[in-house]
Amino acid sequence: MNTHINHNEILPEFEHIKEKDEVLLWAKKPQLAPFVLISLFFASLIVLSQMASMYSAVFNLVVYQKPLSDELFSNTFMFLLVSLMVCTWQYFAYKNESYGYSNKRIMVKTGVFNTDFIAVDYKKIIEVSVTINPIENMFGVGTVRFFTGKTDKNGSAYDCWQCVENPYEVMKQMNKIISETQNKDKSNDNVSENNKENSAENVADNSSENPSSENPSSENPSSENSNEKDV
Repeated sequence: MNTHINHNEILPEFEHIKEKDEVLLWAKKPQLAPFVLISLFFASLIVLSQMASMYSAVFNLVVYQKPLSDELFSNTFMFLLVSLMVCTWQYFAYKNESYGYSNKRIMVKTGVFNTDFIAVDYKKIIEVSVTINPIENMFGVGTVRFFTGKTDKNGSAYDCWQCVENPYEVMKQMNKIISETQNKDKSNDNVSENNKENSAENVADNSSENPSSENPSSENPSSENSNEKDV
């Protein structure tokens, strides 16, 4: 996986959310073409309907010599206008879209008019998966999804890196880093628990070794007996 970081373009964008001891290990932007084209998925349904009406109109023009209707021109104009608006919106979204990961967490930067940052610690990530839709498949990219247990009205909610190169390599790398980090955290927790247990055992041992501190009157029984004889 390419770990080269474009410091001039991407790294400063994540500087705002980096911690002092955090190191950015990888940062990328999605590929522009599939990122924009995916947004036209629903518009493609309109394309099919428009193409059907255009073919019908052309067929009627050629076979029955019927003139093209004004409705066909207006529908075609509206489709082109909507497509242009969607592409423009996605282009500005692309300008703000960046993905990265550090030695502590994954990061996502999104937004069109406002900029949003999402950061997820490795210990919160339950599963990493890859999905590749037909458009992404055409360009050799995919979407890497991170599941943390969140849900929404549609079911499971994911934090995603869309249209990234070598998605399976990215997933393997992320699984490795997440596994190492989580195992390290578990090891540290076990060490901490062991230290607490050892500390408690030491306190108990010290108490059993020094019973005199609990019952000072038992230190000199002979002196008590001598005092009783004198009386």
